[in-house]
Amino acid sequence: YFCIQKWSDGTIFKGYFKNNKSNGIGHLKDKDNDYYGHFYEDKLDGFGIYSHITGSGYIGEWKDDLQDGVGIENWKDGSVFMGNFKKGKKLGIGQYLWKDGSKYYGEWRNNAMCGYGIFYFNDNRVYKGEWDNNMMNGIGEYIWNNGEKEYVGYFLNDNKNGFGIFYFKDLLKVYVGFWINGKQNGVGKYMNASKMKYGIWKDGKKIKIINFSL
Repeated sequence: YFCIQKWSDGTIFKGYFKNNKSNGIGHLKDKDNDYYGHFYEDKLDGFGIYSHITGSGYIGEWKDDLQDGVGIENWKDGSVFMGNFKKGKKLGIGQYLWKDGSKYYGEWRNNAMCGYGIFYFNDNRVYKGEWDNNMMNGIGEYIWNNGEKEYVGYFLNDNKNGFGIFYFKDLLKVYVGFWINGKQNGVGKYMNASKMKYGIWKDGKKIKIINFSL
């Protein structure tokens, strides 16, 4: 049956009831929140549209009062997430668009970028690879300014870390070796069109040349 219910704090519900609980299509509104959609046993459940007084909102699937399924989440500043949710958190495949033009397409876990994904920076840099807890972690490819420079290798907490290959601006100069905290560290090989040198690097600087002889 259809019913209108009001509370002393100004909250109002208009919709359908079954067994004295909201079941079916309804509209719930209080001073901060506004929800149109489906209810089950007094909980948001099914497809619904939610908006908050701050300007944020969500359109999509719900279960037990939480975002659950496919949906679109937006914020006052213009940022938007489109993808999958589980128990109120981003989980699975989704894309996030920031107000500054940056974009991420890929996997999510526990509301964080986690797994494989592609991040497009607003200054034309691109990262394709593995993520963990919103940071570049694992194997990936980082490209600067439409391919002028490129790094392929391992990352740790957003820094080049471990074995990797760095292609310099003209792509004819290459460093192949080890990195720590974003800088060359350890044994490496430097090559260009005319020569190849082995050496040892520390904090991004070559400190020793290694000569090999047969």
